[in-house]
Amino acid sequence: MTGKTTITINGVVRKVKFGNYTVMKLQETIAAKFGAVDTTNLNPAQMVKFACVLVLLGLENQAILDETENDVTWSEIIEWADDATIAEITDVVTVFSESKAVGSLSNDIQANLPKDKTAKKKPIR
Repeated sequence: MTGKTTITINGVVRKVKFGNYTVMKLQETIAAKFGAVDTTNLNPAQMVKFACVLVLLGLENQAILDETENDVTWSEIIEWADDATIAEITDVVTVFSESKAVGSLSNDIQANLPKDKTAKKKPIR
């Protein structure tokens, strides 16, 4: 997937792009806004928090690409989440998780994992 979606905040349709910037800033932003959130096992409240951080970073990422400033405030994002349906919140998380940036991060992690160097047993004859 392209990692692109749109959301409506205060009646304005906003482009959200999940790229490498989003991946780089994700853990730092989650920690700054909420402390620790286990992104591998999200309960409904954590999914809303996670989606808010993703929207913030996706808006910032899009602003960088457009060479503009992100003019959406954190409180406006929280308000969006408060009014959003579960489907809208889930869509944001899904688009992020299926984005090329997340896929390339996963590939990089896999490539840098230590190789299994355990000895292979010879078959018994």
